[in-house]
Amino acid sequence: MRKRMKSTTAILAIMLSTTFGCQGQRHSEPTEEAPASSMAAVPFNSGISAYLSGTPTPIAFDVDSRFDLNTTKETLRTAKTIYDIVPADPRQEIVSYASVSIRIFKDEKQTDIVAIGDGPELNAAQQKLLRSLDYSDSFLIRAEFTEKSGRTEGTNWNYSSPHVTIVPETQAVNSSGKEALIAHVKAGTSGFGYVVEANELRPGKVRFTVNIAGKIEGVQLSSSSGYATFDQRMIDLIRTLPGTWEPARNANGDKVAQEFVFSFGTVGC
Repeated sequence: MRKRMKSTTAILAIMLSTTFGCQGQRHSEPTEEAPASSMAAVPFNSGISAYLSGTPTPIAFDVDSRFDLNTTKETLRTAKTIYDIVPADPRQEIVSYASVSIRIFKDEKQTDIVAIGDGPELNAAQQKLLRSLDYSDSFLIRAEFTEKSGRTEGTNWNYSSPHVTIVPETQAVNSSGKEALIAHVKAGTSGFGYVVEANELRPGKVRFTVNIAGKIEGVQLSSSSGYATFDQRMIDLIRTLPGTWEPARNANGDKVAQEFVFSFGTVGC
């Protein structure tokens, strides 16, 4: 049975606090799989202390859109407020807004492309910017506001900055399912847990696109794990992912390309 690689769209507690600035970071459990200890299992000369101790460094894997928070072009076409894009936190009592900005996120960085408003209602410039975006584009909403204090009868200044990725109305589907894709790269990198150091490991990311023919293309590293050999191994494995792909489709039912991100290493944005 085909399984849709689709993030949960009804995510609560989006507009929370400064501790949740980068929504969409991966939540996969680190793998504990590893081969029997042998020098043949060491793919490169690093992290030898982990190898000698026989305790592999936990490595997390996941595959999805760039950010777990998703929206569609159809939603952006009709959105009137930021809450039409991301749900409000029902526990939060906002007294007033100082500003709300929509900023484009590209190549793992915030850009200078931004439209600023003074409240949750989207102004003309913000609506125009959002409607100009395409599938697999990402943006962040930074809202600065005053809220009622949960500890006193006063108020607090706070902000939130959820990151959002635009996905097709019908996302691409792999016949093997998401877990099989993750299992494929786990098996192909199982020796790396013994040779990477936990304090050196970073949130690595490899982007790839499923085109309208259902083929993988554009495989490229967008963020390094801190280990070049590990990065290259991931690229090679993603080029040979199992299963077949049913392409994504837009609101009209037309096939469209969709980009995915394979995260590996540590959990992070």
